[in-house]
Amino acid sequence: AWCMGLLLVAAIGAIPWLTWPRWDGLASTYRIALPLAAVEVTCAMLFKGDVALVSATGMDGTALSHYAACARVGELVLLMAAPLCNVGFRRLRELHSERDAFARELRRLSLAVSAAGAIVALVTIPLGSPLMSLLFGVQFESAGHLLPWVAAALPLALPNLMLVQALVARGSERGLALALAGSVALGAVLLVALAWRYGARGAALACCAAQATALLAMTRALRCAPRCA
Repeated sequence: AWCMGLLLVAAIGAIPWLTWPRWDGLASTYRIALPLAAVEVTCAMLFKGDVALVSATGMDGTALSHYAACARVGELVLLMAAPLCNVGFRRLRELHSERDAFARELRRLSLAVSAAGAIVALVTIPLGSPLMSLLFGVQFESAGHLLPWVAAALPLALPNLMLVQALVARGSERGLALALAGSVALGAVLLVALAWRYGARGAALACCAAQATALLAMTRALRCAPRCA
C-alpha cells in the first residue's frame, strides 16, 4: 500500500514537470551510440556469459557451482586490471593519430597484462585449493583443481581488454562490435558442446577458444581501423 501510494503521488506530481524526449535530429547520435551499446552487450557476454550458458547444459549442480566460483575469481582479476585499462585508453587516445607510437604502446601494454595473466594462471596450479577455500569456504576447496583451467583464459582475456580500449580509441566501434559478436557466437557453440561432453573443464577450454578468437578478430579489426574509422 505504501509503494502504491508513493507511485500515485509521484505520477500525479511529476506530470507538470514531465519532459518528453525529442527524437528529431538524433540520427547521428544513434549511429555513434548503437555500436557502443553493441560493444557493451557483446563484452558482457564474452567475459561474463559463460556461467549462464553452462547452466543450460544440465551440468551437475556441484560442478556448476565450482565452475561459477572459479569464474568469479577470473572476473576479480579482470576488475583489478580495469584501472590499468582506463589509463591505457587515455594513452592510446593521445597516440591514435601516430600509427607507430600507437602500435608500440599497445604492444607494450598488451604484453604486460598478458604476462600478468600468465603469472596468475601459473600461481593457481599449486595454490588453487587454498585460494578457493579462503575465498569461498572449505566446501569449495575441491574446486581448486578446476581453477587453473578457468584461469588459463586470463593471458588472452587481459590483452583483449586492451584491444577493446585500442579500437575505441581509434574510433572503430563497429569493427569492434563485429569482432566481438563473431567471437561470442563461436564461443557459445563451443561452450555448449564442450561442456556437455567434458563438463566444467570443457567449458573452460571453450572460454579460452572464445578469447583466442576475440584476440585474432580484434587484431584484424585494429589493422583495418584506419580505413574503417
